[in-house]
Parts: sequence; C-alpha cells; structure tokens
Amino acid sequence: MSSGIPLLCLSLLVSTVAEATALAAQPPDTAVAAFVDSEPIAAGEMRMQMRKLRAEVFDYYSRTYGAKDSPDFGGRRFGATTPATMLRDRALDSCVRIKTQQMIARSEEAIDKIDFISFLHEFQCVNKYRYRKVMEGGIVYGPVTFHIDSYFDYVYSNMITDLRKKMMDRMVFDDASLRLEFPRYRESRSGKPIAREVLFVHGKGANAPAILEPLRVSFQKDTSFDPARTSSTNIACERLKIERMTREVMGKYGRANAGMLLDTARTLKPGMISPVFKCENEEYGFVKCLRICDLSDATFAENRELILDFVKEETFRNIVDERCGNAELRKNQRVLDGLAVW
Repeated sequence: MSSGIPLLCLSLLVSTVAEATALAAQPPDTAVAAFVDSEPIAAGEMRMQMRKLRAEVFDYYSRTYGAKDSPDFGGRRFGATTPATMLRDRALDSCVRIKTQQMIARSEEAIDKIDFISFLHEFQCVNKYRYRKVMEGGIVYGPVTFHIDSYFDYVYSNMITDLRKKMMDRMVFDDASLRLEFPRYRESRSGKPIAREVLFVHGKGANAPAILEPLRVSFQKDTSFDPARTSSTNIACERLKIERMTREVMGKYGRANAGMLLDTARTLKPGMISPVFKCENEEYGFVKCLRICDLSDATFAENRELILDFVKEETFRNIVDERCGNAELRKNQRVLDGLAVW
C-alpha cells in the first residue's frame, strides 16, 4: 500500500505539469491572430466566435460522419479536414465580417474604438460598476455581471442597430426603383414566385445564335412586339405569362428548356432582356420581361414602405458584403494553430 502513494502522487504531478504546459502554450487573448485591412483580430475575439460556433461544427460532423464526442474529436480527420480546422476557419470568417462592420461603424461615428483591449477594459469597468451597485443595494437590469460573450453580443447588436440607422437614413430611392424591386420583396416574404409576362424568342439550329442576336438588340428598346412578324420557320417569338413550372410549359418546351426559361425570367426586372442562352438539342433563346403581373398601383401603394425597408436593408447588407469581399486578410498562423477548441 505504501508504495502506491508515491506512484499516485507522481501521476498527479505529471498530469498537473502536462496541463500547465498546455495552458502555457495557449496564446493570450490579446495576441493577434490575424489582420483585416491592418486592423488586428485578437485571439480573444476568435475564442468568442469559436465558443459560439462549436455546437454548429459538432452538429455538422455528427450528421455527416456520425462522429461522437471524444477527447480527441477536434483533431480527428473526417474527409479532407478536422473539426478543429473547420471551427477555426468559420470563426475567422465571422471575425472578419464583425471587424469589417466595426470599421464601417467607426467611419460612421457609430462607435469609437474597435480594438479588443479597449473592449476588455470597457467590459471589466461595466462589470465592476454593476457589482458595486448591487453590493450597495442598487438595482441593475440583467445579470449582476456579464459573461464576456454575452456582453460582446450586447455591444455588437447595439452597434449594428446604430450603424444600420445612420446609413439607411441617408438612402433615397424613387418609386420607379422601388417598383422594380417589388417582385424580389414579395418573393422574399412569401416564398412564392410572382407571375411575369415575358417575351420568349427562341430558335433551333447552328445558325440560330446569329439570327437571335440582332433580334435581341432590336428588342432592347422596342415595346411593341408582333410575334407573327418576327416568327419564321426556325425562329419563334411568343408572349408568355409564367409563374412556375407547369405541365403545359414542360410539354411545349421540354423540362430543361422550360427550366432555363423560368430561371432566366425570374432574374429580370421589367424592361430588361437576357443574353442569348443555349438550351438543349441545339436550341437557343433569349427572354425579355415585359411586366410583373400583379403589381397594380394599389398594390404598390400598400407595400411601398415595406419595399423601401427591404431595399434599404439589402443595400446595407450589400455594402458590408462588398467590403468583406475586398478585405485584405493576413493570418498569424502560429497564434491560430495555438487556439484550443476541444
């Protein structure tokens, strides 16, 4: 029995030393994990996003590979990657978007400082103030002290609200522009396609593209169409009212051609015309959207403010997406690789 005690102590000592070594190898929260357009992303910011995305990544590997949680789960290889790598990549993508939004917000004077050290200082000051107030018999709303993740979400959410309002208040759209966006607004809300009246010009044969292209150019400005005048033995010009895939449309054009027609028509605003596209069986065609069938003056008036909000929101999102897409990212791979995930 007496010889077992030293062995147990030795085992505990080795375990403690190993844990201390692992902790020592972890980069501090203030270490720079990457730069976005010269703005640093701290390891602490990465860790917050990793904690938020961890369940999502585990769910992916569980559903896709039937993976089970285990001590070595993060480092196990499934397919071409590991859970740890996927988690770090997704967290970095999230951090890039957040930091980009913070940079925009700073330029719009919706926020002052966007570095992680300033955030940490503010977080600690807020928690000290809340704790002291409660200890003195005061009342605070919410928890006595925030967890760092929930406090960041609170600050970030308020920043986005202020930024969105500042930018959207400056956006101006006339009724003509809003009418063009009505179909996408309706489809985004209902999930159902809206009927469109279109001109479908199509032909068959190797020389069809050469015949269709000058017709397409002439139809770009022409608003009076005579299908009988345009149609010939190898070119057909038809007015169609299309909303969804139907047996009639498939029976007339075939499934592949009908799908191409429908998909193309849905991307066009009224008055716009598509390029000549290839269908199947040496068939070619182009589409011009003539009008959105259910957009009456009364319908537009009822939905104008909602359409305006929709367009402003989408414009704001596009500005952020474009800025993120153009962002220059430089990684500090040593710090990224040192971030523990599981």
